[in-house]
Amino acid sequence: MEEQQKKVKNNYQSTEELLRALDQASAEGWQLVKIGSRIHYEWNPSVRYRYQMDYRNVDDLDRYLELFREQGWEQVCAVVSGRYFRKRWDPSLPEEAYEIFTDPESRQQFRRRLSKGALFCCILYALNVVLCGFILLKHYSTSNLCRALCWAFGSAVWGWRVWNTRHPDPARKIGPVWRFMLVLLALALIAGMFWG
Repeated sequence: MEEQQKKVKNNYQSTEELLRALDQASAEGWQLVKIGSRIHYEWNPSVRYRYQMDYRNVDDLDRYLELFREQGWEQVCAVVSGRYFRKRWDPSLPEEAYEIFTDPESRQQFRRRLSKGALFCCILYALNVVLCGFILLKHYSTSNLCRALCWAFGSAVWGWRVWNTRHPDPARKIGPVWRFMLVLLALALIAGMFWG
């Protein structure tokens, strides 16, 4: 029988929200394989895991992974922001048994790394807005205006990411209005390219 797999779009705004979704998927029989812009699962209802993420950058990776194995954790995958681990779920264990000790300093370093990357993208987008502004002053066209608006919106989204990373609030999310605006601006960009 062929292995069953599925991919799900990674729309989660916080690590905590993502980890809850991974735990729920595991309880339903879908086990994590890897994470990117999509979450890859494989079907295995015979086991249930609890998932955690560790943000630390380490020099001695072998020793680091050995420490986790000694505590019953298995590394599933690594991403830029950290490493995802899983541990077999046992209902007799207390909830604390499924927590990876991540000290506040490690979390703060993780947030700083994310914030720097988002700030870099925000500045890049803002520079493109300025460039499009100069182009608009010399050669006004609908397509140039659409490009400038799209770059401005992108800069605002990255700016929001910087703010959200530096001042985390699990209740704060990108709402449907932002998503609608993003789609609308993308359509404006495409229309501007053809009818400019």
